[in-house]
Amino acid sequence: MPWPRGRGLGGSSLINAMIWMPPCESDLRLLSESGLNARELGKAVGHIMSSIEGESPRWLSPVAAGFLDAAGGREDIDASVYRRFNRDGRRWTTADLLADEAFARRVEVVPALVRRLLVKDNRVCGWVSRDPASGQEASHVTESPIVLCAGAVQTPRLLLATDELRESNAQIGQNLHDHLLMPVVFGTHRDHSPRAEDTMQSLARWQHAGTGPMTCNLAECGGFSSDDVFQWHVTPTDYLRYPAASAHPACTLGVSLTRPRSRGRVSLRERSLRIDAGYLTDASDATRFIEGVARSRELAAEAPLHPLIRSEIVPGRRRDNKAAVLASVRRYAQTLYHPGGTCALGSVVDGNFQFLGCENLFVVDASVLPEPTRGNPSTVLLALAMLAGQKLAGS
Repeated sequence: MPWPRGRGLGGSSLINAMIWMPPCESDLRLLSESGLNARELGKAVGHIMSSIEGESPRWLSPVAAGFLDAAGGREDIDASVYRRFNRDGRRWTTADLLADEAFARRVEVVPALVRRLLVKDNRVCGWVSRDPASGQEASHVTESPIVLCAGAVQTPRLLLATDELRESNAQIGQNLHDHLLMPVVFGTHRDHSPRAEDTMQSLARWQHAGTGPMTCNLAECGGFSSDDVFQWHVTPTDYLRYPAASAHPACTLGVSLTRPRSRGRVSLRERSLRIDAGYLTDASDATRFIEGVARSRELAAEAPLHPLIRSEIVPGRRRDNKAAVLASVRRYAQTLYHPGGTCALGSVVDGNFQFLGCENLFVVDASVLPEPTRGNPSTVLLALAMLAGQKLAGS
């Protein structure tokens, strides 16, 4: 299963679906229980929420409108249009945020691939990098604190590649979690995707007004079940095939578990990276996915959405028993691109984001999340970055 990553300043905000979702109370409670100061975390969240406001969509497909109407008539789902990390209909990354905060005037960014860290007397004192053009390696030594923010895969890889750090903490790379998405795909009578619109007209609308189908992030809307077990992402496409030319007109009601219990790990074997996502290794996750597919089918049968639908493609109506649905989940489910937990608070880092096992090293990215966030994690991670920055600035 492909796990794309945004490898650059701004991380995966360079490539994600831009969904802006406020941190929920249960997310903050879990972080506090793992060692963060609740008052300090609350202040950081308040700062993020006051300085970064998600932008409302500037175009919605008929599929999104139909889903919102269908869900609006039910008490078992809280549906909404997803706000976005956009400015005037354009992607707005965390690198853009850093520029807004005058970060670029104070920090020099040097493109390089970090290979491992340098440790002396139980203190991280630098790193070894490789020039991506020449392939030559160079060592860098510093007295300043070193902060890893390379993500849930690359951060543990760097720690594991450094012998002293790997031996100091056995929990590095453990507790890997991710939101797995099961795309329940329905063929539609006509194409409602952005590409169905006139391309030149759409381009003109976007360039002059920042509106129209070119502002579509595909994951236009969705919602949470009233019992907080499921989240839906709704797209006016065949999630498994779009934008391939062979993709037929379709829509997808992708269902995921808000708090999956399955866990995997990131490891190194003879310096080669190994990712074992551990999907569906907890039997309760499999059971709940079967229910999630059933609920997605119920939503598609609601009057406001049903007239757009021609037939069910995945899992397909013939897969109508639990065993067949679960087999389909195992075959078609995809990552929702939310890996985390591999340097978890409380086991790999403490409440100050300090690495447990060596001095002068801090970790601030999705790897520190002890549990999956309820929904899309970007705003939670921004709050953690804000809190860590305040702590480091005051130390």
